[in-house]
Amino acid sequence: MISPELKEKLKQLAADCGLETRDAFIEHLATLYNLNQLKESDCSSYAKQIEELEFYTRRNLDLFIGMIKTEAAERLELSIHHDEALSNRTATIVAQELVIIDLQKVVKQQTEELERLRDEIAKLQRVMEMSDIDKIFNGGEVKEVSKIIKKNYELLEGNEKVAKKTGEQADIKEIYGRDDNDEYAG
Repeated sequence: MISPELKEKLKQLAADCGLETRDAFIEHLATLYNLNQLKESDCSSYAKQIEELEFYTRRNLDLFIGMIKTEAAERLELSIHHDEALSNRTATIVAQELVIIDLQKVVKQQTEELERLRDEIAKLQRVMEMSDIDKIFNGGEVKEVSKIIKKNYELLEGNEKVAKKTGEQADIKEIYGRDDNDEYAG
């Protein structure tokens, strides 16, 4: 029976060795075992060649495992940098969205203020128009208008007097039967 620690160690070795299946890993272990058995058996004349073969095989495996570990470390570092860049960009986007929200609030407030100012300007224009009317009635223009009206009234009275006198003269002519060429015209 295999202990849980050894079982876990074998699983980890199988995962780390880079072989595609567990069967391939077990086959590799069996080959190494057989090779080790041959080295210690009667065929010790081949022990030197077997050791050299193990050295070069181990060296190739060490190089291959080193390349895989380096690549895995580079991938991890790249992944970390990618995650950091993604996190920074996300933070930048969130910050920009907050700025946009604040700017939208400012635009809304300024639009409301603009509408309020437009209303106030319209009210002030109405007040100014009323003020201009008051100036006309209460200022010097009313006095001028009243002088002109008074003058026109006086002229009108004068015209009425002339018309009345002319009417009287016409009546007199009619009564006495005289023309404009007659001596008494007036």
